Amino acid sequence: MKKILFLHGLNWSGSCPIARALQTELADIAEVVSPDLPVDPEEAIATILDICDRWQPDLLVGSSYGAFLGQQIVKIAGCPALLCSPMFRMADFLESRLGVHDFKSPRADGVTCYCVTAELVAKFREMEKHQFDCYDKFYYDRVWGFYGSRDTIADTRDKFSSLYSTVIKYDGEHTMSPDNVKTVLVPAVLKITETFPRREARYFRHFKGNYYRLVCHGRDSETLDRLVTYRALYGGYGFWVRPERMFFERITRDGKEFPRFAESQHLASAGVPSQKFAIFASGNGSNAENIIRFFRDHECDAEVALVVSNRRSAKVLERAAELNVPSAVMTRDELNDPDKVLPVMERYGITAIVLAGFLLPVPEFLIRRYPDRIINIHPALLPRFGGKGMYGMHVHEAVVAAGEKETGITIHYVNERYDEGKIICQAKIHIAPGCTPEEVAEMVHMLEYRHYPRVIMETFVHAAAE
Repeated sequence: MKKILFLHGLNWSGSCPIARALQTELADIAEVVSPDLPVDPEEAIATILDICDRWQPDLLVGSSYGAFLGQQIVKIAGCPALLCSPMFRMADFLESRLGVHDFKSPRADGVTCYCVTAELVAKFREMEKHQFDCYDKFYYDRVWGFYGSRDTIADTRDKFSSLYSTVIKYDGEHTMSPDNVKTVLVPAVLKITETFPRREARYFRHFKGNYYRLVCHGRDSETLDRLVTYRALYGGYGFWVRPERMFFERITRDGKEFPRFAESQHLASAGVPSQKFAIFASGNGSNAENIIRFFRDHECDAEVALVVSNRRSAKVLERAAELNVPSAVMTRDELNDPDKVLPVMERYGITAIVLAGFLLPVPEFLIRRYPDRIINIHPALLPRFGGKGMYGMHVHEAVVAAGEKETGITIHYVNERYDEGKIICQAKIHIAPGCTPEEVAEMVHMLEYRHYPRVIMETFVHAAAE
């Protein structure tokens, strides 16, 4: 059964007519939890987040004050929301209503009334300044608004429409009637939960480009402040723990405002990875093995689906077999035949090709088939020490013989000419006096292992998500 968390209006309680109508209409398909919310908005937010942590709702539904609160925590909760008559200007509404007011439905704690004070109004006004701090375009289609045709209280439709895509008008007042719930709200509940089911894992892109998986919410053991734990999808196995608000909030850089961590859909669905790589290699295959293991060890929407070699005796084929990666051996003539190569690429759903010690030129038909989708790593700083015949130890011997003080790696797109494709990135090392070609080769290999998988990820996986 679906789990729905309902957030009531300020004058009401968890037993309000909207909550009861939802529970009745959805009795066979969803559990609707409707807690009594504190009048203090800070306490109410804390209450809602605690419930979300424990219960993991599939959907938030809020009315008036509850919609005001729900909009603020939808990204933290990580589920879609239906917001009925959202009151984004609670302070203005309450300022002229100082004094004691009766709740319109009974509360579980027996409290029958609440008091609007200047202090309470000030709390609302302060919260309103930050109510959109966690806004994320990821929820543009995942938060729907409802406005009654005779609502004279919630004049927030323009603001809502600037943030979210869907506004639904119903024939009614500020507070939905049971009939409105049955004819308008329940169909929306069914549609939005089917369209946006709760995700088993949540992924975020830091504004500097790195991708992370949210691991869990928690609390500081001493201060009880809310925290989040998250993990990078590449570049190590470390975990980060940060204040929850800091993780989800928007920031400003160079006059532009955006989320510090923007939620991403590209990794949120389980199943077959959308990015499938073929590694072309001619020799030992240590780089190929490193790349295969990298994409297995890091949660991302990609995998190495095939290893291709032009040498039947190449060690890379043994490595592929040990790692259960399919492989194919193609001679020079076969590699130059589109009818031999392209069906293999299509059979494995290859979306990009990675060269890792591949000693043959890539045929033009393959470059045309995969424009800007074939990359190579060269063991020197191109354009120096590149071109035909410059591979492996030949490169390092030439670098040392030339008295170079530095060398490194170049990762570049592949075009019709050896080592002349557009450079994606370079990494350098210093060559100490007396360094041998073998020592240089070892240092360059370390650069290859460190940088090549990361650049493949950034070039093909992250770029596809943007």
